Amino acid sequence: MDIPDGGSLRLEPWSVMTPDRVVIPGEASLVPMSMLYDRLFGTKSNVGIPSGDPLMAEAIERIGGMEGGMVNLRDASDIISPAAALMAIEGGGTITGVRHARGKESDRIGRTVGMLADFGMTSRSTDDGIEIPGGQVPSRPKRPVETHCDHRLAMTAMVLACKVGGKIVNPHICAITDPEFIERLTRLDE
Repeated sequence: MDIPDGGSLRLEPWSVMTPDRVVIPGEASLVPMSMLYDRLFGTKSNVGIPSGDPLMAEAIERIGGMEGGMVNLRDASDIISPAAALMAIEGGGTITGVRHARGKESDRIGRTVGMLADFGMTSRSTDDGIEIPGGQVPSRPKRPVETHCDHRLAMTAMVLACKVGGKIVNPHICAITDPEFIERLTRLDE
């Protein structure tokens, strides 16, 4: 799928047709994207957490089993956006320890709060994280969702848009982490 730089990708909600096997690059920070997809569509991926980063693995396991509560993502700030979306649709909670994420590709705390709001979900930024009420249901954004040149925001927004539809601005930025992400994601509705 060829998307010009600065272009956008329009996704419509779809019925899930999960293939028997999906290969995800061996980067632990991509596992929460699969977890979010599974929660949204009621599927069950058999995705293991790649070894090599025990702090990231611990954070992923913690958000995967949350029924509300607090999770410190100081050593796993790459998963703030999908973790916040997961927490919003699940039991809610608080992400802490990520003050430094305000200086990532974007202010990942503020931009994640904004992206969730685009999908009709509430959250509140704190000094070092995000407070997220649980039990929320995403809705189709009323306007294009800005990614602010942040690949983690773009990927999280695209996964949410698979469920409710939406237009994602500058989606190709996700190639920084996963060059095949858009193609793999859009193949799931075939």
